[in-house]
Amino acid sequence: TVKKENNITFYNLPASDYSLRFINDVDANKKFTPANFTTHTQPEDIFLYDKSIKVPAGWDVETEWKIILQPEKNK
Repeated sequence: TVKKENNITFYNLPASDYSLRFINDVDANKKFTPANFTTHTQPEDIFLYDKSIKVPAGWDVETEWKIILQPEKNK
């Protein structure tokens, strides 16, 4: 089991409800890479946080999100 923790901090968010999306950027190009039928490459995985995060004005909010990545299949 590989365990890696990352903390991400957003500063000065306006009071609102937020949703989270995580893209596992396997090729490290800083953008989503879709499937490619020519090269038989799968799209990068996208994970959606299943709850809305309410950030009140002037408050700090902490949320824990456990993302379980599946090991890559042999190509």
